[in-house]
Amino acid sequence: MTIVAMRLIASGMLIAGCFWLASTFGFVSVPRNVTLMCQGAFYLLWVVSLVMAWRTRNRRPQKEPSPAQSAVAVIIATGAVAVGETARHANEPSDYAVPAFVAILAALLAVIAFRFASKNRDSIGEARFDTTGNSSWPSAPRTRSADRR
Repeated sequence: MTIVAMRLIASGMLIAGCFWLASTFGFVSVPRNVTLMCQGAFYLLWVVSLVMAWRTRNRRPQKEPSPAQSAVAVIIATGAVAVGETARHANEPSDYAVPAFVAILAALLAVIAFRFASKNRDSIGEARFDTTGNSSWPSAPRTRSADRR
C-alpha cells in the first residue's frame, strides 16, 4: 500500500508542478488563484512525500540509481532547460520550431544513452584509485628496449 501511495503522490506532484510552472511561465492562461492552488498542492504533496519517505526509511533499502537512469535524468533535465530557454521569447507558432527540435533531439539522445548505459552497466561507474601506497597494480610499462631483450 505504501509504495502505491508514494507513486500516486509523486504523480500528483508531477501534474501539479507542471501545471504550476506552465501557468507561471505563460504556457497556459489561467487565473492567478489557480496558479497559486497548483503551487500549494505541489508543496503540500512534497511535504507529504517527505513524511512518508521518512516513515518508511527503515523498511525498504535505499538503492542507488543505475547509470542508465542517471544518464536519462541528466539529459532530460538539460533538454528541458534548453527548451525553456529557446521557447522563452516565442511569439508565434513558427517560433517553436527550434524548441521542438531540441526536445526531440533530447528524447532521442536519452534513448541512445539509456541503451548504451544498460548494455555497458558493468563498465560504467566511479573510478577507484589506490591511495594507500601498497598497490598491487603492475609496475611501470616496459619500454621498447626492454621488449627486444
